[in-house]
Amino acid sequence: MTNLIKYLLIFLLPSALLSCADDNVHQPDVSNEIHTIYLKMTGNMTTSVPDMPVFEPVESEEIVSVTINGNKAEACFTAFDIDIPMMNRVISIGDMEIYGVSVNEVDGVKTLSAGNFECQGGDYIIKGSLQGEISSGKAEITILYRPGSMPFECRSTFTSNL
Repeated sequence: MTNLIKYLLIFLLPSALLSCADDNVHQPDVSNEIHTIYLKMTGNMTTSVPDMPVFEPVESEEIVSVTINGNKAEACFTAFDIDIPMMNRVISIGDMEIYGVSVNEVDGVKTLSAGNFECQGGDYIIKGSLQGEISSGKAEITILYRPGSMPFECRSTFTSNL
């Protein structure tokens, strides 16, 4: 009889312990986790002055980086020049870091927007707006801005294949 009790304890005790396991294990909800995405893109930037039709658009190769963290982003443009032949002048815009860019994602397309931004761009305080889209194969970001007290608004559109 004692052997029977020993065998029953050996077989029943582990099954009793296993049945006490919590079958409703809490899995963390990762649907709202924030993932940081960093994109460093090399592409073409076309700069124009929409209010000056005689101004020939300036094209250059530029590097733009975008750091997306949830529904906010930071866009960084490397320094570039705006050559204005009619004024015999080159405006050098230093590196620009635009913070507080809103991000909205629908069907894998990230839409970027900053209605009003102000940042330092070399010697100039830059005020403007930013609009853009980043998809699986392409990025296009447009900034409308005034460097310093320039009377005309500039438009720079950056495009890159990802």
